Amino acid sequence: MKEINWNLYRIFIEVCKTKSQKEAAKILGVTPSAVNQNLQSLNNQTGVKLLETHARGVEVTDLGASFYKEIEPMFTRLVQLEKNLVELNPECEGLIKIGCAEVSLTAKLVECEQAFRKLFPKIKFEKVCLEGENGIGKLKTKEIDILIGYMGMDSDVDIAKIELGETKAVFVAEKKYAEKQGITSVIAKEKFEALPLIGIRGYIPFKVPEIYVDRMESIFQYVVRGMGIGWFWEDFIDENHPHTPCVKFQVEGIEPTKQKLICAYSTKLINRTALAFIKHVEGAN
Repeated sequence: MKEINWNLYRIFIEVCKTKSQKEAAKILGVTPSAVNQNLQSLNNQTGVKLLETHARGVEVTDLGASFYKEIEPMFTRLVQLEKNLVELNPECEGLIKIGCAEVSLTAKLVECEQAFRKLFPKIKFEKVCLEGENGIGKLKTKEIDILIGYMGMDSDVDIAKIELGETKAVFVAEKKYAEKQGITSVIAKEKFEALPLIGIRGYIPFKVPEIYVDRMESIFQYVVRGMGIGWFWEDFIDENHPHTPCVKFQVEGIEPTKQKLICAYSTKLINRTALAFIKHVEGAN
């Protein structure tokens, strides 16, 4: 098997992009004659004419265009992988600040951190609580590196967003309380209106809560003591209280609210360590 000379492909890709051996030589920091010699070597290595040289410049053959379409993304990925190995090695140090509300700190995120720290043990994480605060604003002022939260995918030229998953809202009652009140998997709206609701101010559009609290864990502490029903993101219950005897239910006529879990970061301010973690999270998704 012939040894592959990757430098030939690099030169071929630059010539295809610029349509000029002279411009490609300038980008690569070599002489035009070196570019020409390497292209001849590539033709010999592949046994196929990939480029035609004319007085007016370089023309990519049909086979060359097809080959370029396949190899360019592969080569770009190879260069990025090599860059990651060089720049982010196990000895790399750094702090990644993640802004998130309590409900966004999912088990999945913690597992991703754990796996990432096994690869890069000197990387540290700091959680910044953002209950009711402007997370996007903190990204833009570099107070945090990454924002994890249930939010919309609205466009912002400086903010990149990756969808990590989706959850829906459910009502929850403690098991004995549910039995006493006749709560099943779906209840009538009239019954719902008669039940005391515990919730976060401004979060619930269909009923004014009898008890206001500041976070979902506080709602749960009231609910588990049989003081009423709570409104939660289903992921919160499943991940934080999987063994607590509770009944999840819906209400007739109230469509379950759905939200996307989003990872957001500033494309202008993100550092390479935080970006590597984002790619790790995206790959685990």
